Amino acid sequence: MKMLVFLLLIVSVAAIGSLLCSLMIAAFLRRRLISLNSDIKRDFIGKPLLFPARLTHTRRFPETERYNYWYDYFLIGIPVGLRGRVGNLLSIDSLPQRERLWEKCWFTIDPTYYLDRGSGDRSLEEKLHVFLKSVGEDPKEFPYAYLISVPRFLWFQKSAISYWYLYSSNRELTAMIMEINNSFFEKRNFFFRVTGDGMAVDSANNWSTTTTVSAKGCHDKLSLHFSPSMPKSKQYKGSWEKDIFGSPFEKVGGLMVSKSVDPVLGPSIQSNLSSNTPDGQVKVTSRLSSWGEPVDPLAAPGWIIARFIARWTHVGVLSAPRIVKQALRIRLRGKLTYLKRPEVRPGSIPRKETEIERRVWCSHVLFSMPNVLPGISNFLFDSIYPS
Repeated sequence: MKMLVFLLLIVSVAAIGSLLCSLMIAAFLRRRLISLNSDIKRDFIGKPLLFPARLTHTRRFPETERYNYWYDYFLIGIPVGLRGRVGNLLSIDSLPQRERLWEKCWFTIDPTYYLDRGSGDRSLEEKLHVFLKSVGEDPKEFPYAYLISVPRFLWFQKSAISYWYLYSSNRELTAMIMEINNSFFEKRNFFFRVTGDGMAVDSANNWSTTTTVSAKGCHDKLSLHFSPSMPKSKQYKGSWEKDIFGSPFEKVGGLMVSKSVDPVLGPSIQSNLSSNTPDGQVKVTSRLSSWGEPVDPLAAPGWIIARFIARWTHVGVLSAPRIVKQALRIRLRGKLTYLKRPEVRPGSIPRKETEIERRVWCSHVLFSMPNVLPGISNFLFDSIYPS
């Protein structure tokens, strides 16, 4: 028993030491932008940023069932089209399985996680174009895009909502995509156009940065230009039909209303999302807002990066347990009906089937058509139920 405790202690110390070493490397060593290849686009709206934030969730209707809670939230913003990594701190639109050991990063924006799952052969920009065409939109109408999402840390990846901000050739925010992932690993992507409130922006955002980067695998130097957007309004509003089961306390259906500021302006995150009844009554609101200044991974001193990593890395990992905790509190209060999960609606992406579910489905197909292609049926049966 003592030997087991001693071994566990050694493993724990080694794991903590490895994490601390990785933190120091990510924060202080070789923190420069390396492009995945030399064929990427050169002009972007926004730049890579680390956003500390706070998420507030409030039920407003019915009055007898009101509640309110909040927790810290951590997101990363990247210009869509940029591919590479910032030292060992941030991997952007690069497949982790293709990275060598010394190229692994603390945070990862993995392209396989977004929009349609898988499709690892496509970049985020390519997946965006495919999705826009699937909903009848012309990708050329949106030459710039900025993605804000919870990154992957180690093997953990869980982002309830990812925000795609789409810009016109005039650099104004004109549409958004909200990528919803529920607790049942189902996904639905909502495209909607936004309209400005017409209120003048307080001050012009005139920052602009040109960065010289190296391309992976060659000695070429590339000049990448990061520039601000050109908003004409303080806030942008849009809406979409809620066709996904997002909460066990909320029925599918109704209208979701989004109010957001342009995140590249500031830069900061201010996003309000409300769930409304068909007659316009606001039931639930979620507010995501910046909690302090964002950190520029290319410009911030190493000690600021190290402090940020130590303070905010665990936030993304603990977001799912916090959601479960609050759901249990609401459930135990007993004032809201706990709804059963409905069938996945057309247009949503279901979770991946389990091995048992796959076998049951294949068995159903085989036994319902015993006389159709018996040779193939026998082959499939043997592969599903090997002797």
